[in-house]
Parts: sequence; structure tokens; C-alpha cells
Amino acid sequence: MNLDLPENYEKNSETFNSIRMLADQIEQAWNETEHSSMPQSCTLARQVIVCGMGGSSLAGRFIKYLFRQSLRSPLEICSGYSLPNYAGPGSLVIVCSYSGNTEETLYAAYEARQKNTQIYGITTGGKLKEFLERYNYPSYIFEPKFNPSGQPRFGIGYMIGATLSILSKCEFISFSEEIMYEAIKVVRRSLNDFTIDKDEYTNLAKKTARELYGKAISIIASEHLLGASYIFKNQLNETAKTMSYLYEIPELNHHLMEGLKNPALIKEHVKFFFVESELYNDQVKRRYPITKEVIDKNDIDWIVYKPLTDTKIFQAFEFISFASFVSAYLSLLYGENPIEIPWVDFFKSALEKR
Repeated sequence: MNLDLPENYEKNSETFNSIRMLADQIEQAWNETEHSSMPQSCTLARQVIVCGMGGSSLAGRFIKYLFRQSLRSPLEICSGYSLPNYAGPGSLVIVCSYSGNTEETLYAAYEARQKNTQIYGITTGGKLKEFLERYNYPSYIFEPKFNPSGQPRFGIGYMIGATLSILSKCEFISFSEEIMYEAIKVVRRSLNDFTIDKDEYTNLAKKTARELYGKAISIIASEHLLGASYIFKNQLNETAKTMSYLYEIPELNHHLMEGLKNPALIKEHVKFFFVESELYNDQVKRRYPITKEVIDKNDIDWIVYKPLTDTKIFQAFEFISFASFVSAYLSLLYGENPIEIPWVDFFKSALEKR
């Protein structure tokens, strides 16, 4: 597959148009929520619980790791049917479902109501919209005009922009409008660097997809880039139909290295993808070259991605721009339709019948 031939993108134009519009999604969501009011009870919450599945949970993970050293209160991701036992009147539960019909998230929403928590909803419609309107909960119900693909993972900008706005308005995070618009500029520049119009010789996203082709991908990241790396993992699974895993340094240094030996036949089919940053803690940074040395000694290939921007927030936004394009280019190399998710659809259909 020649990634520089325009005709190779014709059948997947909706995918690449959605990726190109990531900055527009973030800006739309931020602008539409930033000037809305939040109930005082939400601002007084003692912890935040973000409920969502798949692409609808990615914003919560992105923010949790990006701000974990500065969060005013604990932030937990709930990807399932039930809330933590401690959830109650002192909790702000943000229920996120792009379609509004995600089974697990709807269960969590009703449990949040039973527990008398503070509730905020983010959705395009569906049963979640009905729930929010029936009980008059504050919400952001948006029109995804910058996501022609219709897939939640290609509309992550909406969830990220809205969740950042909500958490900053409630002072769970310190995140100003000025920083938001600078981050949007970073996304626009990054998207331009990785777009289909740039040839493979100068396009890092295309070159990276080529290097990852044919491999199961083990992503290694740390600290503020863990949430963005989780997004990459999900995109590789759904968009490129590729096995991918996420590991954290320093945690992996206490177990994974002993698991590199067997079975030996797997080694030629695995590639490690290091997400590095000069902004990691010094104690963490010194572990990366030693980890690579161990991987080398186990005869496994690896490559590195390092953001060019110089703040943690900008690096995270830069990386998700890059990751979105890499997964889409990889889907083309495999001859896959990046929008279709046949096995997820099969599973949901089978579940409804049982």
C-alpha cells in the first residue's frame, strides 16, 4: 500500500476528515460548555467519577493522568455497570456516552441517581439524553458536526473539550481559556504535520505506521502521557484491528522484563513503542535506556516517539493528534475499514439475545 497515493484515501474519507477536525471538535465543545452554568453542588463535590466505555471513556483517562499531580480531588474512571461503594452525595459523576445508548453507562447513571450523587452528562442523544432531561440534570448534549465518521473514538475531541471545561469550572483542575486555545493551536499544527498531504518521507505518522505494520504493539509510557497512550491503544485495537498493550514505567520494571523470554516464537511479532518525554520525573527518565537495553538483550524490536512541544499539556495533545493518524494509516496498510467494528457489533448483538 502506497500511503502517498490520494486514491487510497477515497473509501476512508470520513475517517481522515474526522481526524483532521480534532481541533474543531475540542474548540466546539469548549466554547459550548465554557459559558454554561454549573450547580454549586457540583463544585463542592469531594471526588469525581467519570463513567464511560470505549471511546467515551478516553477523555477521563486523558485528564486523570495529565493532571494527576495537580487534581484538587480524586478522579476515578468507571468502565462498568457499577459505581464505587463510596459514591454518594459528595461525588460528582460525569456520565459519558457518545451514542447515549451504552448499556453499562446507563446502569451507572441510574445507580448514581439512587446514590444521590451530583450528575453531569455528556452525549449526543439516545437514552442518556432522555435520562438527563427527565430528571433535569445538567448536561452537554452536542451535535457532532465535526465527526463525519460517527465513531466515538474519532470524536474524542468533544469529550476532551467538554470534560476539561466542566472540571475547570468546578475548580478540580487549573486550566484556563488561554491554555485551552494554545492547546488547540498545538493540535492544529500537529494535524497538519501528519496529514495525508505530507509524503511518507516527511510524515512521522506514516513512517511510524509502516514500522508498526505486522507487529503486536506494546506501548510503554509514563506519567502525564499515560492517558494519551491509552487512547492510542484503543485506536490501534478498533481502527487498525491490531493487538496492542499498554505498560507503565516504572511499574513494568518490576515484572514485565522477566516475561520477555517465552514463548520465543512471539518475539519476532512484537514491537515495543516507547513514548518518551523530557518532562518525565528524572528518576523515571533514567529507567528508559536500561529498559531498552533489556529488550535488546531479549531480541525484541522497539521504536521511540518523543513530543516536540515543551509543556505536559501540549505534549499530551500533540501525541493524540499523532496517534490518531498512525492508527488510521496502519488500518490502510492492513486493508481494513477503520470505521467498521464487526466484532464489537457482533458481541453487542449476541449479548442482546442472551
